[in-house]
Amino acid sequence: MSQITVLNEMTYKPKAIPAVIPLVYDALFKLESKVAEAKKVQPKADTRLPICDKYLLTIEEAAEYFGIGQKRIRRLISLDPTARFILTVGNRTQIKRKEFEKYIDEASCV
Repeated sequence: MSQITVLNEMTYKPKAIPAVIPLVYDALFKLESKVAEAKKVQPKADTRLPICDKYLLTIEEAAEYFGIGQKRIRRLISLDPTARFILTVGNRTQIKRKEFEKYIDEASCV
């Protein structure tokens, strides 16, 4: 014969909330608002590399770095799509910075 035992759960209901709990919640709320305020004030650190340290440049970055217009750089790419300073990544054209520097050094006009 098996016996079935039923346990009644007893729940503890406090009669009153301790006085400290509302003070703790208030302090946490104030702390969170101060942290959020501090995050707004501090500028986010720029983790991007400066253009002069990059190996590959976008056409926009190359135009800014070399002081040549974007249209002119695009025209140079279209004139010689197999140039050493061009790297195509998918459908994106990238400029090898050091190779393009050599190209400009050797060129008499761009």
